[in-house]
Order: sequence, then structure tokens, then C-alpha cells
Amino acid sequence: MLAQDLIPYFSRLMHAPGPLAFIFCIGSSGRKLEHMQASYTDFFRIALYKKISFLEKEEASRLITQPVAGVIEYTPQAVEDILHITSGHPYFTQLLCHELFGYCQKTGKRRIAPKDIEAVLGDVVERGTVNLKFVWDDASDPERYVLTALSLAEDGKNAKSLHQLLKKQKVRITQREVTDSLRHLQEKDVLASDNSFTVGLMRLWLLENKPLDRVIEELIEVSPIATRYIEIAEEFHETGMTDRALDSYRSALEVDPQNLTAQVGIASLTFERGDLPQAAEEYQKALNIDPEDVGARSGFCQTHLALGEQLREGGEIEEALEHYRQVLSINEQHLEARERLAAHHAQQADPHLTYQWTHSTESEKITLLALLALRRARKEKEADPDIKRIAELHARAKHNLRDLTSRGLAVEDGGRYALCSPIFGDWISEEIMAAAGQEEEDETSEEWLRQHEEIDKGFGDKVISVLPRFNKKYWPIMGAFVKELSIKLAADEVINLTTLLLSR
Repeated sequence: MLAQDLIPYFSRLMHAPGPLAFIFCIGSSGRKLEHMQASYTDFFRIALYKKISFLEKEEASRLITQPVAGVIEYTPQAVEDILHITSGHPYFTQLLCHELFGYCQKTGKRRIAPKDIEAVLGDVVERGTVNLKFVWDDASDPERYVLTALSLAEDGKNAKSLHQLLKKQKVRITQREVTDSLRHLQEKDVLASDNSFTVGLMRLWLLENKPLDRVIEELIEVSPIATRYIEIAEEFHETGMTDRALDSYRSALEVDPQNLTAQVGIASLTFERGDLPQAAEEYQKALNIDPEDVGARSGFCQTHLALGEQLREGGEIEEALEHYRQVLSINEQHLEARERLAAHHAQQADPHLTYQWTHSTESEKITLLALLALRRARKEKEADPDIKRIAELHARAKHNLRDLTSRGLAVEDGGRYALCSPIFGDWISEEIMAAAGQEEEDETSEEWLRQHEEIDKGFGDKVISVLPRFNKKYWPIMGAFVKELSIKLAADEVINLTTLLLSR
């Protein structure tokens, strides 16, 4: 991970003019961007984000066949077998094909069949050990037990069956730990949603290198007593004996103070009992043990959201807002918390935004509408528009943006522009939209268009379908907006961008 003290340095380089570009790689060990510290998420805010993962079937098939076209031929079944073994993972697909190419050089074969793949699999697993072992080294002890159990399981790959398999082998692990391990391994792309290995080679490596009896010897449990207390707590919980379950979890913590499962169990039961302030404290303790634990993070957010709702309903708004901010400190993309804060800020900002909007010129309003439309048209993770793109929609945008940014209605970051906040965008939509039940009749729209021939000529029926949805007092500015867009854009794109102004 990028060192904290390097972030300001790289940030300055990224915003400096010139051809320098950066590509940052975030590993797949569970540290997703949304789970990172605020300094990192702020640093990556202007970047385009793309998950690099497995190849699609057609792409992987081309990777197998095209590099050796005219030299080596793969039977259709051989291609299918390679795809099944590697799941389209680029590295492992290339590794297997590399071994097959060497095999053909040794044997003189020019046609690869399934039996040829079987002949090189041992070498492939051996050569891929460094990368396969990384998955193992990165896994927690419960995750290692689960991986080994999955390599043995022919049927029944759910948490319950895996837990039973491990219990038969005298492995002290709770079903909750199995469930959490499966979820975390899925997040790291080690497992698919059905708990199968995303790369079949991983299973072969585990069978060869990590038999269950050896894993049990390697992972000698530090505190089998704590594990037994946790098992007892879960049994009490299943029978509704919450107080005794809590006592057992606390006993586990006395034996092993860093036992995450016991701490999350206490937090979860406290939440179930409705003691939200205490539950928040308990989930914080769990995060102190492991800040990346999925269960602890989820429970922390759920608890603080519930506390915020409780306080908001009681009229304690500032206290409620603090709990919503606590949620966002863990997951800044948490939809409900963002909506609650946005609704509050919109209510507070309404008089200010009304003043700023009414004191903007028509040209400035068109620039703001262009920013809003482009923001809503952009794809996920795509950067905000630059001045060139905005000027395609409104010729005076460059002049207007200087004033709008100085007044705080627009923001500039690295030569790219956006509205000051999503709240302002929603406010504009609400302002220009006709109130429900107060839309003008189509006949009124047609009459207005006849008086504005330059718009009617280019768009006609397409505008009639959209215009009544806008507040009539804004028809002149919407007409000017459409006219400006039509200089550079096709009619359908103009109508699409115009319609986006009404979405929220």
C-alpha cells in the first residue's frame, strides 16, 4: 500500500500539468477501496476505477489459441478443460499454455487434447506455487481450515456442511467462523458465489500441499477453551437463552481477550436486545481487534444507523447526524447514511441555494444545467468533465465557471468541474421540475414551440414529450439550453441530456 507520507507528493504530481499519468494497483486481499482509510479514498477520488479480474470466456479462448495459431491446435474439449481449470484467470491460463507449449516441443505433438493437459498439470501446480501459496499465506486460520475442507468436499459446500466436516476431524471452529470465512474468501475472489474455487488449480494445490491432517498440525489452536465457550454461547443463543450466551462469550474473552468471534458475538446479541449504545461500544471493540472484519464493520454501521434513526425521530438532529457520520467513517458509500445527511443538508441549504440561483444570469444557469446533465450522464468511476467538454454544451461556460467557482456553486479539481455538491444538483432538479399534477398540456407546449421556430424545427415531437415536465417559467431557459446543445450534439443525445436534468 502507498505510504501515507507519499500521498501529498503523488497528489501534487497528479494535478500538475503535463503528460505524466499514473496507474495504481490495489491488491485483492480484501482491502477494497471503500474499506480504506479516508486519506486513501480521498486520494483516489478523481481516478478512474476498474476491477481487473478474470477474462470472459471468448477472451480466454483467444488467449489460448491465437498466440500459437498455425503451430499448435487445441481440440474444443481441450480449450474447455483449460477454461474449467483456470476460470479464465490470465496468469494461470498463460502458465498452463506455457507448459503445454514446452510439452509439445518435447513430444513433437501439434494437437492438444484433454489427456495432454492432464500430463502437465503437476508441473503447472508446482510452477504456480508462489502465486497459489500467496492466497494461503494471506488467509486467516479459520479461512485456511475452510479452504482445506472445500478442497475435500465433493458435495455440500455450504457453511453447515463444511462445519460438520471439520467437526468430524476434531477441528475446533464455529459455524459463524466458517460463514465469515466463506464471505471473506468470496470478497477476495478466491471463491465464487457458490463457494467453488474461482481457479481450479487452487484446489489441486491444496490437495497436494495442504492435506487436512497436516493443516490441523500446523494450526495448533492457541485457545481451544475459548473456542468451546463460543460453541456453548451459540448453542445458548439458538435456544433463546441470551443472557447465558453473553456470559459464555465473555468467558471466551477472559481466556482469549483478542478473540474476534466472541467480541462480535457479544456485540450482535447486545444489538438484538435493543441496547444500541452498548452495542455500538461492543462493535467498536471488535473493530479494534480487526478493522477489516466484515461482520464487525457491518454491525457497526447497522448499529449507528439505528441510533441515528432513533435520535432523529426524537428530534435530536445533531446527535443523529453524528451517528450517520460514524457509519460513513467505516463505509463512505453507505447509501442510507448518505441519504440522511443529504436530506438534512438540503433542508439547511435551501435559502442559500435559492438566493444564489436567482442571482445567476441565464448563461450561468445554462452552465450549471450542463454540469448537472454531464454528471448524471457519466458512467460509474468516470471522471468529471473538463472545460472542453462543458464548452461543447455551452459556449460561454469557460467564462461562467470562473464566477461560479468563486461563488462556491461549482468546484474545480485538476481541470475538471462539477457542481458544488449532489445536494445542489437535486435542488436544481426540484426547482426546474413541474410539480406533480401541475404539468402543462401538450397543446400549450405546441403553442410555445410554434413561437420558437428554431427549436420546433430541430426537435418537434421530441421536445413536446419532455417540455411539460419542466416548470413553465423555465421553458425559455430550457429552450436556450436545448438550442445550445444542438450546435454540437445529435437530437437524441440532446433530449437524453435534457431528460437527465429531471432525474434524481
